[in-house]
Amino acid sequence: MWVEVDRSVEFILDEKKSNYMRAMKFFELQVAFHLADVPGRQSPELGNDLKFYVAEKRHLDRGCVMAAAKFMERLDRDAVNTEALLEKRSFGRLMRYFREHGGFYELRCAVPSVFVEAMEERAFSAAQVARLVEICLRAPLPGPKSRRKNRITTALTVADHGENREVFGLGLGPSALKERYNKFKEILPMTYAVYGDRRSIMSPLRLTSKDFVRALLKRVRNRGAIIRFCARYNETCRRLNALGYNFQQIKPPKDVVFPEIDLQLRPWPEEAIL
Repeated sequence: MWVEVDRSVEFILDEKKSNYMRAMKFFELQVAFHLADVPGRQSPELGNDLKFYVAEKRHLDRGCVMAAAKFMERLDRDAVNTEALLEKRSFGRLMRYFREHGGFYELRCAVPSVFVEAMEERAFSAAQVARLVEICLRAPLPGPKSRRKNRITTALTVADHGENREVFGLGLGPSALKERYNKFKEILPMTYAVYGDRRSIMSPLRLTSKDFVRALLKRVRNRGAIIRFCARYNETCRRLNALGYNFQQIKPPKDVVFPEIDLQLRPWPEEAIL
């Protein structure tokens, strides 16, 4: 299953859409990022398009259908009676979204705690890969005669040293880091944009938390934070592309201007072995 980021971001930024549906699409984008995997050989050619390939579509469906159910429950509590509820456009749109992801059949198989654990495991992996990206971006440029390429391969080499892993806060060994990197290498800019900033609006919310609906609605209403995140993503793309990558940037809608972003990379630590 392919999830296109550009269209999703435009949809979120479109203030004409209901807050509920914008929040649900935003949640779907967050889940797709954390479930994204390297496309298989039978997958369509990616080219330069910014897309997520989700191999575990059922897991994505279960997360989305559980979230949609929570939103409809909130609308149900807010409504005066069933007739008034059914007249709400937001409820109808959420119900269609609910059915599109499997509806009650998928919901009965969904276990919130299992979903949250899977997301947290992927979040840990993504955070580790984000630190590899930071090493890549912070590493001193190689000299003219150097055989070293200032890319993620450099970061993986740096991670071979136990002292370096302690300096950069890497909790996994070289082989485990390489395995995680392979799963996120198609979306490195998104990985760093999310986990290079602890306050990122794209970091996942716990589906099992009591204030999940309120917190997600609060995020999607924060249009400025979404725009800053997109700008951070584009700056990460620019930095990585300068090192030889070819990642597609997010194109802002006609009425939106992305601000200039400083990634605020710290100097290369003297105690690190390069």
